[in-house]
Amino acid sequence: VIGSTLSDNGSGGGGGAIYDHGALVVTNSSFLGNVATSDGGGIDSASGVVVTAGYALTVSGSTFSANTATQLGGAISASNDTVIVNSTMTGNTGFAGGGVWNGGSTSLEILDSTIAGNTATFTAAGGGIGNSLSKPDVTVTNTIVADNTPDNCGTNNLAPVTDGGHNLENGTSCAFASNAVNAEPALGGLANNGGPTST
Repeated sequence: VIGSTLSDNGSGGGGGAIYDHGALVVTNSSFLGNVATSDGGGIDSASGVVVTAGYALTVSGSTFSANTATQLGGAISASNDTVIVNSTMTGNTGFAGGGVWNGGSTSLEILDSTIAGNTATFTAAGGGIGNSLSKPDVTVTNTIVADNTPDNCGTNNLAPVTDGGHNLENGTSCAFASNAVNAEPALGGLANNGGPTST
């Protein structure tokens, strides 16, 4: 999926825009206002199937905004190897993992991204990032995780994230330590700032 906009789609199950059981690459695209009655308001990657070698999700230069999942992962629910780089998630809502949910993926890496203003409807379930206890391997690097509700990273019987260094959080729920900044990033709303999607 390259240079595309997927908006106002709905699913009676997982994946409001895309329900993926293979190797998926998303580049310079926007996911806006999609709704899933299960996991993954924007993308549900291999949820509910046997994890298979080669199943993977790569998201780069993309924006997820105002997507909703009744269950896990307001923007993305990931159950296989996943890399999210140079992307924005804002205004998404899920029961847990309002921005992104790691549902037992072999690894989830988030780099050079912004995860802000997302909501988890369950207490301390990761308004920005929710990390399942089953295979807790989430690494966050050079990323802003801020202004998510009720917390930035889930702490209610969820696994902690791994600090890849140089992150900014306005709080301590992600427990970033390596050259991290705890401050309010003062982000504006989504706008055309010169990239392929609104940021």
